[in-house]
Amino acid sequence: MTSGGGNPYQVLRMDVELAEALYRIGWLRPGQLQEAALALLEANYYGPAILELAEHPYATWGDVGDLLDRAFAEAGRPPLSEGEAVVRVAHHIAGLIASGAMDPIEGAGELALIWSVHAGGDELVVFVSELDNYEYPQLRDEARRSIIRAARDLART
Repeated sequence: MTSGGGNPYQVLRMDVELAEALYRIGWLRPGQLQEAALALLEANYYGPAILELAEHPYATWGDVGDLLDRAFAEAGRPPLSEGEAVVRVAHHIAGLIASGAMDPIEGAGELALIWSVHAGGDELVVFVSELDNYEYPQLRDEARRSIIRAARDLART
Protein backbone atom coordinates (compact mmCIF):
# COMPACT_ATOMS: atom_id res chain seq x y z
CA MET A 1 0.00 0.00 0.00
CA THR A 2 1.12 3.51 -0.60
CA SER A 3 0.34 6.50 1.53
CA GLY A 4 -1.09 9.74 0.32
CA GLY A 5 -3.64 8.20 -1.96
CA GLY A 6 -5.99 5.97 -0.15
CA ASN A 7 -7.10 4.29 2.96
CA PRO A 8 -5.36 0.91 3.00
CA TYR A 9 -7.99 -0.91 5.04
CA GLN A 10 -11.71 -0.97 5.58
CA VAL A 11 -13.06 1.34 8.26
CA LEU A 12 -15.85 -0.47 10.07
CA ARG A 13 -17.43 2.69 11.48
CA MET A 14 -16.29 6.19 10.66
CA ASP A 15 -16.25 8.73 13.46
CA VAL A 16 -15.26 12.38 13.27
CA GLU A 17 -11.79 11.99 14.75
CA LEU A 18 -10.97 8.94 12.63
CA ALA A 19 -12.17 10.72 9.48
CA GLU A 20 -9.97 13.70 10.24
CA ALA A 21 -7.02 11.50 11.19
CA LEU A 22 -7.26 9.55 7.93
CA TYR A 23 -7.49 12.82 6.03
CA ARG A 24 -4.48 14.36 7.80
CA ILE A 25 -2.22 11.41 6.91
CA GLY A 26 -3.56 11.13 3.37
CA TRP A 27 -5.48 7.87 3.79
CA LEU A 28 -9.05 9.13 3.37
CA ARG A 29 -10.43 8.32 -0.07
CA PRO A 30 -12.69 10.79 -1.86
CA GLY A 31 -15.35 8.05 -1.86
CA GLN A 32 -15.33 8.15 1.95
CA LEU A 33 -16.07 11.87 2.19
CA GLN A 34 -19.81 11.34 2.37
CA GLU A 35 -19.30 8.93 5.27
CA ALA A 36 -17.04 11.47 6.99
CA ALA A 37 -19.69 14.18 6.53
CA LEU A 38 -22.36 11.87 7.95
CA ALA A 39 -20.12 11.26 10.97
CA LEU A 40 -19.94 15.03 11.47
CA LEU A 41 -23.74 15.30 11.23
CA GLU A 42 -24.23 12.38 13.64
CA ALA A 43 -21.96 14.22 16.08
CA ASN A 44 -24.30 17.25 15.78
CA TYR A 45 -22.00 19.41 13.67
CA TYR A 46 -23.73 21.38 10.93
CA GLY A 47 -22.65 23.88 8.29
CA PRO A 48 -22.81 24.49 4.54
CA ALA A 49 -19.62 22.56 3.73
CA ILE A 50 -20.66 19.61 5.91
CA LEU A 51 -24.08 19.47 4.24
CA GLU A 52 -22.53 19.74 0.77
CA LEU A 53 -20.17 16.84 1.52
CA ALA A 54 -23.07 14.76 2.85
CA GLU A 55 -25.20 15.39 -0.25
CA HIS A 56 -22.79 14.33 -2.98
CA PRO A 57 -20.44 11.41 -3.57
CA TYR A 58 -17.03 12.58 -4.73
CA ALA A 59 -14.78 10.61 -7.06
CA THR A 60 -11.63 12.73 -7.03
CA TRP A 61 -9.90 15.17 -4.71
CA GLY A 62 -10.06 17.73 -7.52
CA ASP A 63 -13.85 17.74 -7.12
CA VAL A 64 -13.52 18.38 -3.39
CA GLY A 65 -11.17 21.36 -3.23
CA ASP A 66 -11.02 22.76 0.30
CA LEU A 67 -14.50 21.51 1.20
CA LEU A 68 -13.30 19.00 3.80
CA ASP A 69 -11.05 21.55 5.52
CA ARG A 70 -14.03 23.91 5.63
CA ALA A 71 -16.25 21.15 7.04
CA PHE A 72 -13.81 20.42 9.87
CA ALA A 73 -13.56 24.18 10.55
CA GLU A 74 -17.36 24.40 10.69
CA ALA A 75 -17.30 21.70 13.33
CA GLY A 76 -15.11 24.01 15.43
CA ARG A 77 -12.65 21.23 16.08
CA PRO A 78 -9.01 22.16 16.50
CA PRO A 79 -7.12 20.50 13.64
CA LEU A 80 -5.30 17.28 14.48
CA SER A 81 -1.56 17.43 14.03
CA GLU A 82 0.05 14.75 11.89
CA GLY A 83 1.37 13.11 15.06
CA GLU A 84 -2.10 13.05 16.65
CA ALA A 85 -3.55 11.67 13.42
CA VAL A 86 -0.94 8.90 13.27
CA VAL A 87 -1.71 7.88 16.86
CA ARG A 88 -5.48 7.84 16.18
CA VAL A 89 -5.17 5.72 13.04
CA ALA A 90 -2.65 3.37 14.70
CA HIS A 91 -5.00 2.83 17.66
CA HIS A 92 -7.88 2.18 15.28
CA ILE A 93 -5.91 -0.45 13.34
CA ALA A 94 -4.70 -2.02 16.59
CA GLY A 95 -8.31 -2.23 17.78
CA LEU A 96 -9.32 -3.97 14.56
CA ILE A 97 -6.51 -6.51 14.98
CA ALA A 98 -7.29 -7.06 18.67
CA SER A 99 -11.00 -7.58 17.98
CA GLY A 100 -10.34 -10.04 15.17
CA ALA A 101 -11.88 -7.71 12.56
CA MET A 102 -8.56 -7.43 10.71
CA ASP A 103 -5.99 -10.08 9.87
CA PRO A 104 -2.97 -9.53 12.17
CA ILE A 105 -0.45 -9.71 9.34
CA GLU A 106 -2.39 -7.24 7.19
CA GLY A 107 -2.80 -4.90 10.16
CA ALA A 108 0.86 -5.17 11.10
CA GLY A 109 1.71 -4.23 7.53
CA GLU A 110 -0.42 -1.09 7.79
CA LEU A 111 1.12 -0.19 11.15
CA ALA A 112 4.60 -0.75 9.72
CA LEU A 113 3.67 1.56 6.85
CA ILE A 114 2.58 4.25 9.31
CA TRP A 115 5.84 3.79 11.21
CA SER A 116 7.98 4.11 8.09
CA VAL A 117 6.14 6.91 6.26
CA HIS A 118 4.92 9.03 9.14
CA ALA A 119 7.68 8.46 11.69
CA GLY A 120 5.34 6.59 14.01
CA GLY A 121 6.38 6.05 17.59
CA ASP A 122 8.40 3.30 19.20
CA GLU A 123 5.21 1.40 20.04
CA LEU A 124 4.93 0.51 16.34
CA VAL A 125 8.41 -0.99 16.00
CA VAL A 126 7.18 -4.34 17.32
CA PHE A 127 4.91 -4.67 14.28
CA VAL A 128 7.83 -4.07 11.91
CA SER A 129 9.92 -6.64 13.78
CA GLU A 130 7.19 -9.27 13.85
CA LEU A 131 6.53 -8.82 10.13
CA ASP A 132 10.21 -9.64 9.59
CA ASN A 133 9.82 -12.73 11.79
CA TYR A 134 6.73 -13.78 9.86
CA GLU A 135 8.91 -14.30 6.79
CA TYR A 136 10.34 -17.43 8.47
CA PRO A 137 7.84 -20.32 8.43
CA GLN A 138 8.99 -21.63 11.80
CA LEU A 139 8.30 -18.22 13.41
CA ARG A 140 4.93 -17.46 11.82
CA ASP A 141 2.66 -18.68 14.61
CA GLU A 142 4.60 -16.84 17.29
CA ALA A 143 4.81 -13.68 15.15
CA ARG A 144 1.04 -13.74 14.68
CA ARG A 145 0.47 -14.17 18.44
CA SER A 146 2.95 -11.41 19.22
CA ILE A 147 1.22 -9.03 16.80
CA ILE A 148 -2.15 -9.71 18.44
CA ARG A 149 -0.68 -9.12 21.93
CA ALA A 150 0.99 -5.89 20.82
CA ALA A 151 -2.23 -4.74 19.14
CA ARG A 152 -4.20 -5.37 22.33
CA ASP A 153 -1.66 -3.38 24.31
CA LEU A 154 -1.68 -0.51 21.81
CA ALA A 155 -5.48 -0.43 21.59
CA ARG A 156 -5.68 -0.08 25.40
CA THR A 157 -3.42 2.98 25.56
